[in-house]
Order: sequence, then C-alpha cells, then structure tokens
Amino acid sequence: QTLYDYQQSLQTVFTLECFDNLVKNGRMKPLVGTLLHALGIHVIADATPEGTIRVRDKARGEANTFKRMVKLMAEVKDPTDTEVIIAHCNNESGALRLKKAIQDTLPVKSVELIPTRGLCSFYAMDKGLIVGF
Repeated sequence: QTLYDYQQSLQTVFTLECFDNLVKNGRMKPLVGTLLHALGIHVIADATPEGTIRVRDKARGEANTFKRMVKLMAEVKDPTDTEVIIAHCNNESGALRLKKAIQDTLPVKSVELIPTRGLCSFYAMDKGLIVGF
C-alpha cells in the first residue's frame, strides 16, 4: 500500500521542441506542428490521473518555458522537500538551466539530471525535457 500511495503522489511535467511524433501519431495536425516549431513555441504538458497527456500551456523561448513549467509544478503539487528528476533528450544544458530555475523558485529537496532512454527518448525527441517529482 505504501508503494501505491507513493506512486499516486508522483507528477510529470514536460516540454517538447519537436512535434513530429505527435503529428505522426495523429495527436496533432501537421500544419499546427510545423507552425509551432517554426515560431519557436514550446508545449508544456502534464499527465492526467488517467494517464493521458494534457497540454497545459505554451511558451515562446526557453526562459518563459521554464518559468511556466516551474509555475505548473507548484500548481499540481506542493513541492516542499520533493525530489525532482529531470530527464533530457540531448539537452543537458537546457536541463541544467531548468534545474537552476526550479532550485531558485521552489523549496525542493534535490534535483537530479538523467538522459532519456528507449521509449522516453522516442516521445521526448531531440531537446525534450521530462520532469518527474
């Protein structure tokens, strides 16, 4: 029961720079994906309790994206003394900047960086960041 309760308390927030897989899977219209990428717009999303993806925000530029991700983290869960893991797909420098934004804003216990692998790499695509907390 304790492990189940812990699992239920976990949250995921992520941002994507490339939308090719969402377009290929029919989750986004090709024109929308092309426009978002061309305009440098990042999608900020999270996971619902049912396990589906929910787009929560859009931002232009890395700094605004990270601010909105941190804000979303605080909205979905009290981050006090939370252990945060940032998985990055070929984006360690972006992950380090996001780590700093989280540590400067939220009262988290720790932030660890790891590279994505396997299926997470497929969905995050190049430069994607996935935050678990």
